[in-house]
Amino acid sequence: MIPKFRAWEHDVKYMNDQVRITYNNFGSNKIFVEVTEGFGWKDVDEKYLMQSTGLHDVNGKEIFEGDIVQCWYEKGFVVMRQGSWFIETDKEHLGALYEYSDEARVIGNIHEHPELLIQPKQ
Repeated sequence: MIPKFRAWEHDVKYMNDQVRITYNNFGSNKIFVEVTEGFGWKDVDEKYLMQSTGLHDVNGKEIFEGDIVQCWYEKGFVVMRQGSWFIETDKEHLGALYEYSDEARVIGNIHEHPELLIQPKQ
C-alpha cells in the first residue's frame, strides 16, 4: 500500500489532501501542501499531518489518523500507537481500529471539529 496523507492548514482552516513529503540535503524531512489560493507549495507542521489507516467506515469513507469516529454510543479519535491504529478518548483506550471499522462512522476530525469530543456532563 502506498501511504496516503492529508494535512490541516491551520492558518486558513482547510483540510488539504495534496500533500508531498520531501527529504532535503540537511537530513530533515519537510511536509509540503499545495497552496489553496494561488500556485505553489508551502510547508506544514508535522502535528497537522494525518496518514490514512487504509480502512473505511461503515459508509465507505476512508479513515485517517485524527478522525473522530462514532462507535455505537462512544466517540473517539484515531491514533497510531506502537505501529497499529487505535480508537481513544481523552480518558480511555477503546480498542484497535480494525475491530471497530465495520461499526465505526467518521463524524469529523480533531482539527475541524474538536467540539465533537466534548462529553456532556452527567
